[in-house]
Amino acid sequence: MGSTITARRAFIVLAILVALPLLIRLYYAFQNEGFTGSDAYFSLREARSILETGLPAYHDPYSYGGKEQVFMPLFYYLLAFIGLFMPLAIAGKILPNILSASIAVISYLIAYQLTKNRIAALFSAGISGLIPAFISSTTNTLSPLSLFIPLLFLIVYCFIRIHESNFIYWFLTALLASMLTTPLTAILIPCFFFYSMLLRLEDVIHDRAEIETMIFSLFFIMWALFLVFKDAFAMHGAGIMWNGTVAIALTLPLTLPLMLYLTGLLPAAYGIYSIFDHIFKRKDRRSYPIMALALSAVLLAWLRIIEVTAALAVAGISFAIIFSLFYNELYSYIEKTNFARLKTPLMVILGLVCVLSLAIPSWMIARESSNAALSDQEYTALSWIRENTEKDSVILATVEEGNAISAVAERKNVADDNALLQADVAQRAEDISRIFSTQFKTESLRLLTRYNVTHVMITSKAKEQFGSGLAQSFNDEECFKERYKKDIRIYEVKCRFA
Repeated sequence: MGSTITARRAFIVLAILVALPLLIRLYYAFQNEGFTGSDAYFSLREARSILETGLPAYHDPYSYGGKEQVFMPLFYYLLAFIGLFMPLAIAGKILPNILSASIAVISYLIAYQLTKNRIAALFSAGISGLIPAFISSTTNTLSPLSLFIPLLFLIVYCFIRIHESNFIYWFLTALLASMLTTPLTAILIPCFFFYSMLLRLEDVIHDRAEIETMIFSLFFIMWALFLVFKDAFAMHGAGIMWNGTVAIALTLPLTLPLMLYLTGLLPAAYGIYSIFDHIFKRKDRRSYPIMALALSAVLLAWLRIIEVTAALAVAGISFAIIFSLFYNELYSYIEKTNFARLKTPLMVILGLVCVLSLAIPSWMIARESSNAALSDQEYTALSWIRENTEKDSVILATVEEGNAISAVAERKNVADDNALLQADVAQRAEDISRIFSTQFKTESLRLLTRYNVTHVMITSKAKEQFGSGLAQSFNDEECFKERYKKDIRIYEVKCRFA
């Protein structure tokens, strides 16, 4: 079907589809001063280190009481660069949301390559930014995912056009930038495998440009992973995760209801249908790279190799792009029926239903993400720790709060989410759980002494996590002196286990 909208009007609509989600994202991001998730405070610390020294902090004096760490630094350098012109906390609100909003542009470019229909491409661009898993992963989290996901789809776009002039250079640039952002770039390994399998089903042979590009990419990714993470592989073996952390607890298992909720009911349903339809009936080679990416993301989430929300963000955007094929085919089909004169209102209704099916869960998730951010009370308590404790103090809190202790309180934690190159991750997580749940003072003191804990912080997160099982041993005034008594409690440990 030919395009029914000019390039100039498509550009204007696309600009609106970028601006509106960006404004909504910024609205929820600025609902409070804090960030959601521990990754945000790790990012702030690394950006601050780059501003002060020019280098990330590869030795962390606070994490796990002090340890070496390994990670890909590009996102933190970009955050630090923006931090030259504004406070880091403000840069952390603005930068990830601008990067995330750019997914609409990349989705449009890929969808237009698949359909050659600007309206269908705009349809995909509009819903790609509303994928609930993507909103959850990038709205107020200050995560490298906000840079990685647009780069990943830019890589796929360049691969689709790899035969055209200069796209090989854009592909290699995007691949390098993605690899310098996160080891999640390794998702391209199963993606290329699935792409090759899809071509085999069609009895199509790879051309030379695709073969060379895939082989180079595979060797480059594996070489980069080994070069940067060789010590982590040696220490953790199969326990190392693609996202650069070691699982303290396994991620949520992937279920069909969860996938439909986080990727959107209609895009997921029609995306899955389109994948099977184009594999077994239509055999459209142009769509295979994005289908292979969707299959890879779902497989890795199902195998629990990468975190489910991040994987479903990739899958959901892939489904949104694939949905353009359905839109295009449905429009063409209606034109051939007796309902041809109703094709425009019918497609508008389809669009409204699709947007509403995404907008409602996305709105709920954005609000939950904002509410889950570090609260003013938590920030005040952490600031109190920084101003009223010795610099070598060790603070015990939940694992999820470890990075906030390091970033805001500037004190050592017992454990946090940055677990690479830490040998006793599981043991520490288990001991923290026992300290917060045991009713025996001697056991609590024995574990607190093991990690040289000087203060214990009990927040609403700890109360929610441990509920009625939260230790009563902290009420012992002889061994636990209450130093901070508000909604958050901070105890100084006065006793030691001999």
